[in-house]
Amino acid sequence: MEVEAARRLFARSRDLKFEYENLVSDGDANSYKAVLAMNNGNGPYQDTKVTKLECINHVQKRLGTRLRKLREQEKVDTITKTGSKIRRSLLGGRNKLTDTAIDKMQSFFGKHIRDNKALAEGKNREEIKHKKISSGQPRSRGAE
Repeated sequence: MEVEAARRLFARSRDLKFEYENLVSDGDANSYKAVLAMNNGNGPYQDTKVTKLECINHVQKRLGTRLRKLREQEKVDTITKTGSKIRRSLLGGRNKLTDTAIDKMQSFFGKHIRDNKALAEGKNREEIKHKKISSGQPRSRGAE
């Protein structure tokens, strides 16, 4: 369904005389591949290249899901003081990888990505500081 919806949106945009530049995705590359396959593999438009963007919320969710799955997979057989045999998690338990700790990691990870979007776009810290200080205008070096 998602693939067909993406294909229809991009095809309709030409009729409405505008072009999408980005496709926000949940990590599934099938929709993006389908859009790029339009017009015999040239993409939906002649001059505009469509880029795939990852949804930060989906990235956060995948992080939590994979950490919880890892915690459940990493179990060992142990013998208790009473002599009964149980399976115990290596990563789970107090002061380890708890649901609260995973939730905090997810929040931190998402916030970090959102706060450092400019760094992800390839700008260095000096360019970011300069732009924040000067509101996008070049800073003058004094009276010349």
